[in-house]
Amino acid sequence: MYASTRSSLTVSDVRGVACERPALRLLDELKANGLRPDNRAYNAVLSAVSGSSLHKTATAATHGKGGERSLSGRAAARAVELLEEMRDGGVDVDVATYNTVMVACAVGCTQ
Repeated sequence: MYASTRSSLTVSDVRGVACERPALRLLDELKANGLRPDNRAYNAVLSAVSGSSLHKTATAATHGKGGERSLSGRAAARAVELLEEMRDGGVDVDVATYNTVMVACAVGCTQ
């Protein structure tokens, strides 16, 4: 069973504020309720993970704190894990998916 539009939109609500944890929790909740997240749900979570990576890097740079590489690197690794999860689960992967994963990786690898 695929996630309903309502479920996908709920996950999408968190992507704009780069809330990685709530997005991942909602994804887990979809699965726990017997729903199969679709491309839109995964792309929204990937956007949150990618945005989280950008936010962590910017915050660390602004405040002169070290450790931005490890934070961004973890977000990049998580984005790649989600991409693999999509492939393994037979979820359609599109250009938006790849672009979002590449942003997370680019940020994680440039620090």
